[in-house]
Amino acid sequence: MENQKLELFCMLTPLMGHAGQPVELARLLVNRFHHLTITVLVMKLPSDVIGNSYTNTLSSSTGGDDHDRIKFIHFPQLNPGLFAECPFASFRARAVIELHKPIVRERSDSSSQLCALVVDMFCTSMIGVGKEFGVPTYMFFTLNAAFLGIMFYFQNLHDEHGQEISRLY
Repeated sequence: MENQKLELFCMLTPLMGHAGQPVELARLLVNRFHHLTITVLVMKLPSDVIGNSYTNTLSSSTGGDDHDRIKFIHFPQLNPGLFAECPFASFRARAVIELHKPIVRERSDSSSQLCALVVDMFCTSMIGVGKEFGVPTYMFFTLNAAFLGIMFYFQNLHDEHGQEISRLY
């Protein structure tokens, strides 16, 4: 499989702090696996000037050996009026992700070499797109291990001990 050209899609959550680490992972992967091309799909959160500027900077800073094997596709920014019912950035991000599913499906369908999807922890609704195309989907967790551990612990309290987690807050 090392000689076969493969493409991996990496989907970034349109929130500040969820873009740099996956792009760095993409750089590490293409430098290690020379048969791999990574397409970073960038969704833009309406009214997030800082986050959108940051993702633009990331795509222009890719250089060196990985320059031709990491591609960025910037989806057009959606009309902010679509998100009037979404008061918080996290709700808008979820709505943006849902609205981009058809575009990601179209991109996936046009790639004959697609081997996997890597999604941010907030893009898990895209796992279904990977299933549709018969490719594995991997979740990239951008937060630290301690936070991941506490999330697993809370889930264990709920699943194994029947505790209502919302009461712990």
